[in-house]
Amino acid sequence: MNEERDGLSGVVYNDEIYAICGFDLKSVERYNIRTNTWTNVGSLNHERHGSCACVVNGKIYVIGGVGDNESERTIEAYDATINEWKIETNMETPRCFASVVAL
Repeated sequence: MNEERDGLSGVVYNDEIYAICGFDLKSVERYNIRTNTWTNVGSLNHERHGSCACVVNGKIYVIGGVGDNESERTIEAYDATINEWKIETNMETPRCFASVVAL
């Protein structure tokens, strides 16, 4: 990776691995297994570690985590077609170090 990450989230999307945030980070890197390369993609709106992530309907979702006061409550979604994260909603109860599964 281009940056060291501790407490990151990860997902596989379109046959690439996404390393999401980590302690004091809001950046995201994408690993292409065919070319063995890491590429920086759009950064989240909030720094966070201890978040959880999943892929649903063609978007990557990052949920909760520890960071600023907003990160524990927010769900952010990544749209790869425009390389942008946006805040989808806020949860009533803050979450960190949780798990999520999408079927």
